[in-house]
Amino acid sequence: MNTVQTVFHPHVGAPTVPALQRRSIAPLTFAAQVVFVLLFFVGDAKGNPWFAWIPFDLTVATGCVVLTFGLLSLLITNGKISKQVMWMIAFFFVMSFAAWWTQWTPYGLDKAERFFTLAFMAAVLPEMLFTDLAAVKRFVACIIVFGTVISLGALFQLAGGSRLGERVTGFITMTISLGRFAGMALLGLYATMFRSGGKKLWLLLLCLPLFLVVVASGARGPLIFLVGVIALLTARFSLSNRYSLVLALVLILATGLLLSRYAESLPQASINRIEGLLQRQYDDSANERVTAGSAAAESIGRNPFGLGFGGFGRAYSFGMGTDRSYPHNLVLEIAAENGWLAAALFVCIAGFALLRSYRAAVLEPEFRPFLAIFVFLLANTLVSGDINDNRLVFALLGIGLQAQTLCTKTPDMQYQSGL
Repeated sequence: MNTVQTVFHPHVGAPTVPALQRRSIAPLTFAAQVVFVLLFFVGDAKGNPWFAWIPFDLTVATGCVVLTFGLLSLLITNGKISKQVMWMIAFFFVMSFAAWWTQWTPYGLDKAERFFTLAFMAAVLPEMLFTDLAAVKRFVACIIVFGTVISLGALFQLAGGSRLGERVTGFITMTISLGRFAGMALLGLYATMFRSGGKKLWLLLLCLPLFLVVVASGARGPLIFLVGVIALLTARFSLSNRYSLVLALVLILATGLLLSRYAESLPQASINRIEGLLQRQYDDSANERVTAGSAAAESIGRNPFGLGFGGFGRAYSFGMGTDRSYPHNLVLEIAAENGWLAAALFVCIAGFALLRSYRAAVLEPEFRPFLAIFVFLLANTLVSGDINDNRLVFALLGIGLQAQTLCTKTPDMQYQSGL
């Protein structure tokens, strides 16, 4: 089917209304895509004193922008929603059951509000914003750019001699978030390197400082999963290409040389955490996760319907004087607070999205950077953060469920379907 046939209505020979409207708001669509990705970064950046001069909440502002475009897109498509998104909506519906038996605390209320607003938007808006492979590539590009910019802040700290025995954070406030953002940017570049022609060497060079930032953050989970995903990518997609395999080996050697050269400039606290990991020594952070995970597993066995939003923190404070504790494992958290059914549905959706993303990446190399970021972030949800800290995962799930469809849909097909 040629371009004329796809853009014009097959019966009357005139452009369809959704097609014309989609073309007319194309610049707005691009802006909304950028703001949508920015939504997942500003939450960690707004606590930085550098941004204290901004007179409004960045998360609320970016959320309002993408929600407005989402509603506009929904009107253009006459409310058409795919069955893949219906699975995400069904998950949120099942999660809402816990509201009936939740003993509401300030933390539980805040958790539910953010989940049914920001996390819900993250899950359903990708269908309206990222409707073909080119849009997914822009999604990955935005993650790479934002992750690199945040990492530059950490590199500036290191270059300025900001050791202080502490871990660097860059332009944000959480070291674990810095490790994740730098790791996502690195994986996006690394996966892109295998299909980038003459730009491979430049992309390889960009990966090196990002790896240094992950180490400097002292975030052990992101570091472990970063190395693991790089190994999986190389084993699955690069062994058949001698040049790509050589570049992968060069990256490993260059990273080792870089770390040995600048080890003394890295924060000592970060080095100690990583050395403790290699020596299998548990610090307070690791012990907290093991204890919380064990408590969650015990609670799940006794409460098949869950403890309600914030219920885990109310039942297990671990002597910390706060009710804001959580298992640091997304699956355990959902099962402990929202019940077995919600957890089982989440695991099924995640597995299905991961499978479809893998199949798309096998058929379409352009989709491999998305797969790398998806696997990396999904693995990280098993060791850190609560459900709202991990809301970017819901956006990746929303895209992953449509992965194979997106790889076969051209922009002209998008206009014809009104999607």
